[in-house]
Amino acid sequence: MNKWSLSAPLSLAYGGIIQLRNIAYDLHYLKSYKADSFVISIGNISAGGSGKTPVTIDLLKRINKIFPQYPSTVISRGFGRTSSGVQIVADRESIILDVDAGGDEPHLIAKESPGTPVIVAEHRIDGVRLAEKQFAARIVVLDDAFQHRSLLRDLDIVLLNESAPAWTWQLLPSGRMREPASSLERADLMICTGIPNRAMKEKIINWICKYNDSVPVIHGCLSPAELSSPDSGERMPLATLEGLPVAALCGIAFPERFFRMLRKLGANIVAQKMLPDHARITGQQLITFNESAKKAGAEAILITAKDAVKLPLLLDASLPIWSLETKWKWLEGLELLEQIIKSRVEAHYSFKS
Repeated sequence: MNKWSLSAPLSLAYGGIIQLRNIAYDLHYLKSYKADSFVISIGNISAGGSGKTPVTIDLLKRINKIFPQYPSTVISRGFGRTSSGVQIVADRESIILDVDAGGDEPHLIAKESPGTPVIVAEHRIDGVRLAEKQFAARIVVLDDAFQHRSLLRDLDIVLLNESAPAWTWQLLPSGRMREPASSLERADLMICTGIPNRAMKEKIINWICKYNDSVPVIHGCLSPAELSSPDSGERMPLATLEGLPVAALCGIAFPERFFRMLRKLGANIVAQKMLPDHARITGQQLITFNESAKKAGAEAILITAKDAVKLPLLLDASLPIWSLETKWKWLEGLELLEQIIKSRVEAHYSFKS
């Protein structure tokens, strides 16, 4: 029996519960809080691996540039953090919480978005209230909140991983879908991530249109930028990887995407280890992997930027460790994206005045 046939009853039950919950919100049996600030949600309908964090970082820079008069704040759940309740990961001056207490993705957002407060909260409503009260937030960006319907949003951006394997298009636990595809009717903007071939691109767009034929669809992908030493902060060009035997270590949703990126840059992966998404690299894991990497002939250990913020403070490795820094690259639709954000924020505040 295949995976789907074994877990189909659980997926059907899960889908039924999600559908009933959505109907309750649509009919207003369940209430949603309306914030004073302009709320943007960046989310998806699948579990992990769609590129929400790099898109959030890129959009923050653009929002802060377009609207310097409207202070922004990011709010995340902070998956995997050791703290609870509403916590300030970073204020406008510095990062306050460490990666354990704040979570790896909020910590990475704070690192890449200096000057923008980052808050973690299980209930985004609590985070919004704190952002408005303490930081006078006028634009709030919700990281991974498409399913968090107790808070109304002014712009719902949904990411879809075009390069994800076919099994991901089934509901949990058979696949990675958090909601039925019909939930896409709530999306105000779709961002397709990855670099699919033309046939796959058309297939995805047609699939989206079955559920929301009026939603704008734009495209982007994660692009390698440079190498960085988590220990010293030293930077090196990507050309350094050409022909270099390396060991790859990561704890992300789709590790093969990281390995594939290294190979395209010319690296020769002689050893690799995959950890669960959000998992922290322990000192012992690093020592053990370092030894196996040396035996395999590796000359460096490569990790992702998301994993770099979780490294032990004392790097007990004789091999150099390099983080592959990436940036978000818009393939098409950037002008449309900025136009939609600009027009909606301006309309929001002109209406309030």
